[in-house]
Order: sequence, then structure tokens, then C-alpha cells
Amino acid sequence: MQGYEDIRYISFLFENYDPRSWYFEVVECFRRLLLTAMPILMMRDSTSQVMLVLLFSLGFAALYMEVKPFQNASDNTCGVATQWCISLTLMGSLMIKVNATDEGLGTDVLGVFLIIINVGVMVLAAVTSVINDDDVRVQCAWL
Repeated sequence: MQGYEDIRYISFLFENYDPRSWYFEVVECFRRLLLTAMPILMMRDSTSQVMLVLLFSLGFAALYMEVKPFQNASDNTCGVATQWCISLTLMGSLMIKVNATDEGLGTDVLGVFLIIINVGVMVLAAVTSVINDDDVRVQCAWL
């Protein structure tokens, strides 16, 4: 931040992002609005609502995979995994919404699957927070 003392007070907005992705906090705020506020205002309690949010979620997962906005590789890995977790959770809720669990995959099995996915992301976040990127690369080949 040398030479940029006049913007030091807002550095918390971009200090964890790669310099080429300095704007990504705006993208993140837009993502949060699209995935939370927009569905509340439109198409309440419909399958289309869940489907639209799922499409947005998949789009942001692809964006995270392509841009890799964080400085640390482990943060990028955790960010991508989190986006996929959100998408898989939405797919599970869509299955419950359309009663697809009656056709073979029981609600209990789906519930356990969703719990495992969400707990797995929390474990990944805990592990990547203690691993130094210089020591070990925690990054999947497809990320």
C-alpha cells in the first residue's frame, strides 16, 4: 500500500484480493443480493425461484473458478468449494420442492448428503485457514 495512503482506510475492501481483481468485493455484494434478496422479491414459493437462484449460483461458481480472485490459492480453493456447496444445496432444495425424493432417493438420504457437503466445506475452510500456501498447495487440479 506504499504510495496509496489516501485510500488506506478502505483497504479492507480489497486487501485479500489479487491486485487484478481489486473490484471483486463489488461482485461479491452483487452475488449476495442476487442469491438472497432477489428471490424474496420475485416468484415467492415457486420452483422457478429455486431454479433461477440455482442458475445464478452456478454462474458465480464458474466465475470463481475462472477469475480466482483471491491472493492465496487456498482461499480460491475454499471460495470455489463454497460456491459449489451453495449450488448443490440449491439442487437438493429443488429436489425436495418438486418431490423428486419420492422416486428413489429418500429425503433422509438427501438430508445426510446435504449435511455432509456443508460440513465438508466448513472442514475445508478450517484446514485451509491453518495451512500456509508456501508450505503446501491445497488446490484441486480442476480449480
